[in-house]
Amino acid sequence: MSRDAMRRDDDDRTLRAGGVLRQLVLHPAAWMAGWFVGDELRGVIRASHAAREACAEANLFVDREWRRQGIGTMLLKEGMDWARRREASSLRLVCDRTDWPMRHFAKKFGAGLDLVLGQIIVNIPLRVQQ
Repeated sequence: MSRDAMRRDDDDRTLRAGGVLRQLVLHPAAWMAGWFVGDELRGVIRASHAAREACAEANLFVDREWRRQGIGTMLLKEGMDWARRREASSLRLVCDRTDWPMRHFAKKFGAGLDLVLGQIIVNIPLRVQQ
């Protein structure tokens, strides 16, 4: 996906390694942010939250060669902040039960892990930040 596919807005930020964070509101209950180097998307988070649900849901991906550089942490924190603004009490991600890097990564955020139908459900509690 090129950077043109995501609307440029005032929240664009230049980050480490020359990357730029771009945010896009897809719908009042859906949001995404991408981390670009030049025109190449290197990491993305997509989140949604139905008002009747306590938990927001997200998908997170960082290109393998760009992992372990803080990009996933930055994207997840952005997603957590978005979910807090939507008054969600937790952020849920789903990963394969063999995805040990994601499981360890999620634990850094105080996540609870549950095995459901062969997948790991990651629940990250969202505390109100002061």
